[in-house]
Amino acid sequence: MKNKKILLNRMDDVFIGIRLIWLLLWIMIITNNETFNTTLVPFSALLLWLFLSYLLPQYFLLPSNFSHRKYYLLELLLTGSLYAYLLLFVGSDSSLLLIPLIILGFYYSHRFSWWIINISFLLIPIMGIVLHSEPLIVLLTHLLNNMIALGVGFTFNRMDVLLKENQKQYLLITEQNNILEQYAKQVERLTLLEERNRMASELHDTVGHSFTSVIVGIDGIIANLKLSDTERALTKLQVLRNSTRKGLDEIRENIHMNNDFVNDESIVYKLSSLADDFAKNTGTKIYFEHTDSKQELGYHTQNTLMRCLQEALTNAKRHGNAQNISITFTFERDGVVLTIKDDGVGTDEVQFGFGLKSMRQRLLTLNGNLHIRASSGHGVELTCTIPYQGGHK
Repeated sequence: MKNKKILLNRMDDVFIGIRLIWLLLWIMIITNNETFNTTLVPFSALLLWLFLSYLLPQYFLLPSNFSHRKYYLLELLLTGSLYAYLLLFVGSDSSLLLIPLIILGFYYSHRFSWWIINISFLLIPIMGIVLHSEPLIVLLTHLLNNMIALGVGFTFNRMDVLLKENQKQYLLITEQNNILEQYAKQVERLTLLEERNRMASELHDTVGHSFTSVIVGIDGIIANLKLSDTERALTKLQVLRNSTRKGLDEIRENIHMNNDFVNDESIVYKLSSLADDFAKNTGTKIYFEHTDSKQELGYHTQNTLMRCLQEALTNAKRHGNAQNISITFTFERDGVVLTIKDDGVGTDEVQFGFGLKSMRQRLLTLNGNLHIRASSGHGVELTCTIPYQGGHK
């Protein structure tokens, strides 16, 4: 990219150098040809004319003073007049105009003045034909050479335009590519954040639920051992062992995103099984009521319902020390409703910790809603609603 910029900026410098060589060459031609010492214009004035033909047009090609109109006009008045003088009055076999015409072609613009100037230059040899200043073939050769020089300059102009257009397109592509790279990095960061939040929510629900069941079960075993009821304690230990294994398997499945919530079993059966396992592990009395329906629920809806129930049961036991929990699951006209009510200590001000925030976020993802009603001494009631369009198959 840097090389392209250098190339485009140096094209002006190249033509400045070419014009300077043109000036030096014509100084040598004039000083070494006796013909120019006997012309109507004095030798010193002719050299001054030549210097002005180089300097003034070139001045308005500099970036700080650039002006198409002034450059065209000065090129015609100075270089054009000098060319006409040498061709028509001195009779010199002049190629004076070739380099200026190449430069004029290079600085082509869609201006009316450009066409007028160049047509004027091309008319000079035709005037020589009228004035019989040189043989016809020589003047026609001058005319053809001038037209070729102008065409060469115009070709350079088209090349310059294409290079600048390529540079512009390259810059645009580079800019778009940078935007896409930034967008890809942003998507990657968001994906990683989303995955981290997903795993945090899954682990919080599964680990919290499993450990709550284990802790409460161990408390029951300790009580049985104090009463010397080893047989019952052993039975509970076996139940806890199975529950712990199940919880470990569920954690592994969540980490590998291989959760088996969606299978041939109905959501009612899975919610009921989750409640039964929790009741056996913790000794909590759980009452489960439901309505039947042929409505099929998708993975995300089933997963969200299971996680909501896990979190609600865990909170009821761990924070509310509930002894009785009632669960109601119904298929309504617009969606499913899961209600969990406990007889725990309750609270007058519900604190949204990580678990409740995750529950609410899961429901919002499916256009669902979480409603909590609680009061101190009267337990907590959670209601989760999910519309069918939020996650049905």
